[in-house]
Amino acid sequence: AKQRLVLAIAAIAVHLCAQSWQTAIDDILTMLGQQPKCTWGILLAIPEQLSDVVHTYLKTDKRTQALLAKGDLVVAAALAQPPMSGESHTTTGTLSDSPFSLALQTLTQWSKVMGLPLLEQQGFADILGNTLTSGWSSSVCMLEL
Repeated sequence: AKQRLVLAIAAIAVHLCAQSWQTAIDDILTMLGQQPKCTWGILLAIPEQLSDVVHTYLKTDKRTQALLAKGDLVVAAALAQPPMSGESHTTTGTLSDSPFSLALQTLTQWSKVMGLPLLEQQGFADILGNTLTSGWSSSVCMLEL
């Protein structure tokens, strides 16, 4: 039931972000403290919800641009999400993954599908380097990132 709700919120955010719900990403990120897995699940599903846009025009679509305008907030939230000690390094792309894993998967999808320039984000390279040297370098979510 939670997974369906997560997908519904992602679909609504994508369809309304450029018009009547311009604060969609801000509002979704406010849930991070109470529901981190759901928050990252919503953000992870957003690129998939853009699938009705022809791939050639995806990065220039007004919805993609509206979402990317909040990309710095998504990256900052992901960088603030610490890995849990003893956490599994496997990923499923579902709410059963850890918040840290979902955050990295979100950055990967936003970068690959929507063109979010991760290396240009302040602090990203430092956090990436620290994470790679902390034993997470062999995890699937790190390898994809």
